[in-house]
Amino acid sequence: MKILHIINSFELGGAQRALQKIVRYSSTKGISSSVVSLTSRGNLGEEFRSLGCDVDCIRMDYSLAVPVACIKLFRLLNVIQPDVVVTWLYQSDFFGGLLAKCVTGKVPVVWNLRTAAGDDIAGRTARFFRFLCASVSRWIPSLIIGNSPSVLSTHERLKYPKDKLRMIPNGFDSDLFRSDPLVRKQVREELQIANNEVLFGMVARRHKSKDHESFLRAAVLTCAQVSNAKFVLFGHGISSDDPVFQEILKDCELRSHFHFLQPRSDVKSIQMSLDVGVLMSNVDEGFPNSIGEAMACGVPCIVSDTGGSSFVVGNCGVVVPKHSVDKLHEAMLEFVSKSEASRLELGLSCRERIVHEFGIEETTMRHIDSWREVLTHVNAKSQ
Repeated sequence: MKILHIINSFELGGAQRALQKIVRYSSTKGISSSVVSLTSRGNLGEEFRSLGCDVDCIRMDYSLAVPVACIKLFRLLNVIQPDVVVTWLYQSDFFGGLLAKCVTGKVPVVWNLRTAAGDDIAGRTARFFRFLCASVSRWIPSLIIGNSPSVLSTHERLKYPKDKLRMIPNGFDSDLFRSDPLVRKQVREELQIANNEVLFGMVARRHKSKDHESFLRAAVLTCAQVSNAKFVLFGHGISSDDPVFQEILKDCELRSHFHFLQPRSDVKSIQMSLDVGVLMSNVDEGFPNSIGEAMACGVPCIVSDTGGSSFVVGNCGVVVPKHSVDKLHEAMLEFVSKSEASRLELGLSCRERIVHEFGIEETTMRHIDSWREVLTHVNAKSQ
């Protein structure tokens, strides 16, 4: 089966990471994948090529380029002749789905929804294309996949057709993300974290959708009460020179307890080094990859009650109200007070949840089965 994936960009993000995993594992099941980016932004194109994909960019980077980009995508659809077109994020859902319908007519289109953010939080461009997608959602897609219950409920309220909505959560490679005492020891030595110190980490890019500020404010309060807690922020755009971070930490007497790490290739090593993962968000997350990865490494997590975050942790973590510094601080103190054995036991429960509920092979097969289902349905109608 030949699948054409269309995505907004090759910038690093949750949708791109999910797509990479699906492409990698679907290739072992006889699926041939091509990936097209609507824009030229991002540097993940070569990573997709390394997975054996045909890769292209149609350079829809600004409004005047839209007509030319649509013509290029039109031609690519004719050349590739996919069995199914799978689109990721609203702009790709709209442009990719519309052109697929216009060019091929009979090729089924599957949309992928990745956020539960409401209109009060979603950006203007996202709101615009989400409105357009809702308007044509009964005509263009054969199936609409959301990655958490909150994503589906959000789009039901936005008048996406309920009968086309289906949940398939993100999947995780539990062989890649796992506990490794040696790696943990190496990273903690690099960061000068002692064995008896509790390391909290928030793995997230510096973006308005992520609430690093609440994490740091709660961390400062925790430092004022306990001396064996340390904290790491890791992700694109993270810097100790950030003026907002500096302002929050200006009165903290234990600034050496904070580490700000730029992106590096060994994301899983950072996850393995943590005692507690944290994700505070300003928007309703669809399905946060960083939390699933931490849990797969046996790391218990604290998350805000935003979108699919609580769905991911289930009964294996702590959920606090969005923007609640005090509740996050209380949760941090609770984890510091736990014995190492208690944290390890909770971590084992976290890993077990990821392995059994969100394994990459099972979730990828659910995508493949969905593609086969819509293809079979379209073929049956044409006979």
